[in-house]
Amino acid sequence: VLSVSGTETLDVGGEVDLEIIYKNENRTNLKNAVLTLNYPEEGFSDIKDKSGFGKIKGAQIIWELGEISSGYEGSVKISAKITDINANAVFASLNYNPENFNSSFSTKSNNYLFNVKIAKVSVNLFAPKEAVAGQEIKYILTYTNATAMDFEIIRIKLNYPSGFIVSTSNPLASQGADIWEVPNFNRASNGRI
Repeated sequence: VLSVSGTETLDVGGEVDLEIIYKNENRTNLKNAVLTLNYPEEGFSDIKDKSGFGKIKGAQIIWELGEISSGYEGSVKISAKITDINANAVFASLNYNPENFNSSFSTKSNNYLFNVKIAKVSVNLFAPKEAVAGQEIKYILTYTNATAMDFEIIRIKLNYPSGFIVSTSNPLASQGADIWEVPNFNRASNGRI
């Protein structure tokens, strides 16, 4: 028996906790048992093997279990930071030699799927309800990072209606009069233009 369970839902930038459970239901011991967890190449980072003896190779963690006695059940645990909304599936495999065979066998778990929600970066634009042509008006744009991630930089671009002229902004736009670059947009931070 081989199964994967863990966190069911998390935000991009959050941490997933996974447990891989294996059990020898055969009447004989299993020799040279190797357990492998396969995960997406992109989107998994800061991987921690909580069992302490797994080896990370490419997009896999490999545990050399050795012998698994008949009837024995064990597990290994990992955690990882999820940085891509599509990094939401893993599966495990177990390769082994039954004690009374010279052949190798393999079993694979079902894919374990978890829900990765898109980042919660909100942008709100506050403007007067009414304006007269030629009248100077003030807009306030607020932005908030409610994710578990720190962003190196974000860009905010405004699309103006025809004839709209920006006289000034605070802070000044980074490019032209319609693009602002916000460096070090860390979790739980906010700002305004």
